[in-house]
Amino acid sequence: MTREQTNTAPRVTIVVTEHDRLSTIRECLENLYATATGAFDLVYVTGRMPGRHLDWIRQQAQARGFTHLHTGRLMRPAEARNFGARHVKTEHLVTVIVAGS
Repeated sequence: MTREQTNTAPRVTIVVTEHDRLSTIRECLENLYATATGAFDLVYVTGRMPGRHLDWIRQQAQARGFTHLHTGRLMRPAEARNFGARHVKTEHLVTVIVAGS
């Protein structure tokens, strides 16, 4: 649930990063919102990606009220995680790395 759904300030921020797995961005985001309980903030970090994926994630960020950070370049998973972590304002942080196999 987001802050707007619970009217309480979240104590956790989930930072999601993608690495070589653009095909699962939609599934990851939808599953996150479907299964997460309690209030949370979301920071979604993307690097270089095709326009259709970028447009979709930007639309989702606006509609769902989460922070989308786009660098326009490839980043290592730890670099993307640390970049996203700098934008966390809550007490706790959870990271999710969507990676290719």
